[in-house]
Amino acid sequence: MKALITGITGRDGYFLSQFLLERRYDVYGIVRRNSNRKIGNLELLPERIKKNIHIFEGDMTDTNFINNTVERLKLNDFVLGTGEAHTVREFVEEAFKVAGIKIHREGSGLDEKGVSDDGRILVKVNKEFFRPLDTNPFIADYSKAKRLLNWYLKTSFGNLVKIMVKYDIEHYNKA
Repeated sequence: MKALITGITGRDGYFLSQFLLERRYDVYGIVRRNSNRKIGNLELLPERIKKNIHIFEGDMTDTNFINNTVERLKLNDFVLGTGEAHTVREFVEEAFKVAGIKIHREGSGLDEKGVSDDGRILVKVNKEFFRPLDTNPFIADYSKAKRLLNWYLKTSFGNLVKIMVKYDIEHYNKA
């Protein structure tokens, strides 16, 4: 099986690529053309995993490029966007809730921290990864897939976070 991930260098692409590689998919990703050859969050993957990801440089707004890539790879599996956008803050709050840990925010911007009820700092903003809220967030439109393929969202944001946190807790406990 082959999978093409268009947002492979982001947080979701990082986790999705790991998930698919564990299931023996051939993973392909599209990144914007850039002179420094950076691959975002994929840099964090061990080399033994990273070497199994095939990267195409291209323009996501170029339908000819996308169509040619899909045709060349003979893809038969698709992952579609949900039409939702969530912040890292929302993800963190939901993840701690799933783990049964109460957390509240203190500060803002680069000084923001997630603090437990007993005053312990559990998470804080890392200036290296901080970026202000996007003014024009990219939100997928899956209406065509819904109309033509009768596709619908099966896993909500909350359930996705729950799956991810429970997986991490289970694997942490085994270590």
